Amino acid sequence: MDNIAIQVVERHLLHELWAVFSPISVLSMPDKVVSAIAGESMEHQNRRHRLEVKKEVLMEGLKVCREALPGMVVDSWEERGVEV
Repeated sequence: MDNIAIQVVERHLLHELWAVFSPISVLSMPDKVVSAIAGESMEHQNRRHRLEVKKEVLMEGLKVCREALPGMVVDSWEERGVEV
């Protein structure tokens, strides 16, 4: 039953998708249309910016702590192999 639904979706919805989103068709779209399709919302952009600023402040604080207390500061996440 699920296989039939997948085949219907692929045949009727996805069949021509390659033509709609070909590189040439995307380049000819207005920026506003591309943003509406693939862009992030203003809310997410603002949140990402706030988090990036917060990360910079925290990383600078970690740097100050390491300089003030060499050998006393716990390993950073980076040194543990966690991407920051």
